[in-house]
Amino acid sequence: MKISKLFASLTCLAVFVAAFIANPVEAGFSNNGHFQSKNLNLSSQTVLDNNGELVGSESVKLSCGTLTGTGLIKAPRVEIKTKLFAYTGTIDCDGECIIRVSQVFDETMFKRAGAGEFIIVIEPTIEDAPQAKMNKKINSYSPEYVVSLD
Repeated sequence: MKISKLFASLTCLAVFVAAFIANPVEAGFSNNGHFQSKNLNLSSQTVLDNNGELVGSESVKLSCGTLTGTGLIKAPRVEIKTKLFAYTGTIDCDGECIIRVSQVFDETMFKRAGAGEFIIVIEPTIEDAPQAKMNKKINSYSPEYVVSLD
């Protein structure tokens, strides 16, 4: 009887472990509320989903694999580093907003607010395009674009 219980326990454990190996669990960060700090720093290796408010009285710095959501990011200085930019919310910046991405994205997908300067830097990973680096400077108060290839 004890051997059958041990065998059943080991079988359940093996199925549980196999389920995690077959379907890796990805942890991310999801904000549906209000985060506020003097200097707000958030980092996620996978997805950072902002459907709430991320507010920094001096700065907001975000680092993630993918940035998504429809919320608000607000600070005098905003710095975002992500591989995939899929954010459709609002970025309110009165100073400098730097967005560093690995993949090109539609720059009209998110809303710009404030009188700040938006700078989008596309830095493909080695797998994407090892020689390419594009800097684009966008003024939120003007449709002027400055593109430089290094």
